[in-house]
Amino acid sequence: MICKLCNQAFLIDEHFSSLFTFKNICPQCDNIYKPVINFEVVPIYQGEIRYYYLYNDLKLSFYQSRYLSRNLGLIYKFLIKEKLLNYSIVFIDLELLETIEDWGIHIIGFGRIVFFSLERYDLSWIKIFQ
Repeated sequence: MICKLCNQAFLIDEHFSSLFTFKNICPQCDNIYKPVINFEVVPIYQGEIRYYYLYNDLKLSFYQSRYLSRNLGLIYKFLIKEKLLNYSIVFIDLELLETIEDWGIHIIGFGRIVFFSLERYDLSWIKIFQ
């Protein structure tokens, strides 16, 4: 098999229970890219932004991001479980961060905001939060 994340060949143990299922990623990538919900709070005027992300300190390529985006469902389920659906929820990626100073001013007034992303982005440089 060829790993979808690192493009390296890997072997799988073939037995009856795995006969009709195929692993897409190698054991090494399975350990490296194991999704874990991370959490940060950014205080804003009269409220807070809760920032959830799955991968910390990993710079993902476009293809890795596209493959790993299937794990975003973990955050959706977490938000439902924690009853955070009454917050304003925004998915963040690099393209959205480039324009955050244009649109971010409009959501600050909501007070209770959830940002979520696949990988961690540094929000400390954004002027609207200062």
